[in-house]
Amino acid sequence: MEITPESFLKETIECLKSVYVDLSKNKDATHQLKSDILAGYFRKDGVLIPLSSYEHRIQFDNHELFVLEGYITLAEQLLAEADNQFAYFSLRTLCEVGLDKINVLFAEEVSDADRNTFRLIDTLSDLAGMMDAPYKQLFLKLLNEERSSLEPNVREVFEKAEQFFISGEEIPLSILKKIRMLLNSKLRIYIEKISIPIFLKGKSKLDNLHIAWSHLLHGNPIMLRIALNPRFSKGHKNHAHAMLWLTSMNTLSRVRRHIRDAELQNKVDHLLSIANEVWRIIVSRREVKYKDSSLNK
Repeated sequence: MEITPESFLKETIECLKSVYVDLSKNKDATHQLKSDILAGYFRKDGVLIPLSSYEHRIQFDNHELFVLEGYITLAEQLLAEADNQFAYFSLRTLCEVGLDKINVLFAEEVSDADRNTFRLIDTLSDLAGMMDAPYKQLFLKLLNEERSSLEPNVREVFEKAEQFFISGEEIPLSILKKIRMLLNSKLRIYIEKISIPIFLKGKSKLDNLHIAWSHLLHGNPIMLRIALNPRFSKGHKNHAHAMLWLTSMNTLSRVRRHIRDAELQNKVDHLLSIANEVWRIIVSRREVKYKDSSLNK
């Protein structure tokens, strides 16, 4: 059967679902009885404990799995709706998760200590950015337990957020921005240590793309006209396939060393071995870029 980007990407996403299951096998959070959870309990080392007393640990201890699951969910939805013009707006998120976060959480070059530091900062950042009260409580519990493991300058930023949460006030936007800047600075430090897989090099000018996507998300009217004009739908669909290829191949490359199932490892190796063939098809589908002035014709 002739291989197509669509069929290849669908097969890749299904493979990543199996990888998720394989990586989850020794995790308590993925082996819970629904009846226990509904009753408000969590089984830890064979003992039932109140879920409310342990939920913050679940968020932290399983963070890399949640990131992987998030990538798979987004990739699957994007592939299914690549024809939808609004799908184009999700590409920056796809790359930030499928490249940056996946790299730090799974790449061999990042030490276990650095990976754990990032997991903690990323989890605290995620919880701090949620507006609902239950997430604030999870933030407070996790920070209280892990406070001593944070560097002084990092701890100071999160403790400022803590003060507002304890007092029942909304956290100011300025504090949220500091937390985001802190996370991004740590992300950049760790990413610099990671080598890009050889077969992914030169496939996309991501720095320029991130800038373009940022302008799009912040309402650049010229880019909005292009992104939402039906004439460019095929080009946007192919662009979505290119970004799905790039992020899914990167994700497969990173998680491969963590897989314990030999048959699944072979499946990953097969997909990686034919990846460049699929990339050549994606490149061949690229359409001539239209100038913005053509939108008025």
